[in-house]
Amino acid sequence: MADVYAGSQVGLGLVLGSIAPGPEFAAYAERFPTRSTCMAAQDIDKDLIEDMRK
Repeated sequence: MADVYAGSQVGLGLVLGSIAPGPEFAAYAERFPTRSTCMAAQDIDKDLIEDMRK
């Protein structure tokens, strides 16, 4: 899950401006949401949110 953490930090850094929007970071941020580990983490988050709403 280290890649999910790193990808999240890059994405957040780009949004907040703490990471310069160079072409490498921008390309990584575009690819990141399609990675299987990212999608698995999002599924886990969705399940946890649903459980909290019950």
